[in-house]
Amino acid sequence: FIGRTGRAFEMYSSRGCPWDCSFCFRVSGASTRIRSVDDIITEMDHLHEAHGVERFSFVDDTFGLKPRWLEEFCRRMKERPYGFRFQAMINSLRNSNKLDMMRDAGLFGVSMGIESGSQKILDFLGKKNDLEAARNLIRYCNGNDLYASGSFIIGVPGETWETIEETREFMAQNRLDSFQIFFLNPYPGTRIFDYAVETGAITAPLDYIVNMGLEDQISVNLTEHDDATLYAMRDHILDGVIAEQHRDGFEAASWKRFQRSKPKPQSNRRLT
Repeated sequence: FIGRTGRAFEMYSSRGCPWDCSFCFRVSGASTRIRSVDDIITEMDHLHEAHGVERFSFVDDTFGLKPRWLEEFCRRMKERPYGFRFQAMINSLRNSNKLDMMRDAGLFGVSMGIESGSQKILDFLGKKNDLEAARNLIRYCNGNDLYASGSFIIGVPGETWETIEETREFMAQNRLDSFQIFFLNPYPGTRIFDYAVETGAITAPLDYIVNMGLEDQISVNLTEHDDATLYAMRDHILDGVIAEQHRDGFEAASWKRFQRSKPKPQSNRRLT
């Protein structure tokens, strides 16, 4: 990805997120504060002149939330030789005219927090994604040479082999250039964390926080399955998606590098 896009730099155009997903700790708060276009362009110009940066990755939770702001940003970007990518709010990108405007202004990639191909799981997570809108966004990226990446979460309460299959089918049928699959980790300050404490999955919150693992490992299991089954579910998605996409002669970059993490000992399933 770096080789394709050149020297890049991450930026924020805004802080805060108005959405209320049950698994997300909104580190910048719920209210959205947006920088002026002038301020952002000035910083980009400086980074270009001082360090040769020509590609920018916006890591906001709510990039381009305000239509007039986005129009002005795109107008100013068309005057410059820069490219940019951003994390997409899928439901806000139903209108292809907005994507056309960003593409003409230098857009080269879109990251999507899709989370699941199962509406049941999305509802539990409080994720307001419209899966059809996600499909359309991926198709747009595929048809316009835009790099499309997506993230998914498994191990949500209520997860079954049926919901796992729905996610596998979504990923197999919608071509992402790269993707990540995470296990659900309850973060303090989220509704999922409160749920884990209330149901007894986490009985010693401080010990849990100190010993939290990475997102490709199971820190605490909130499903009816054992840890080995959750890892098998993850591998089922990977194997199915790889096989499906290989038939089409396509291989996402992350599949080449994917390291399947080893299950933790079952004794770590619930911290006491």
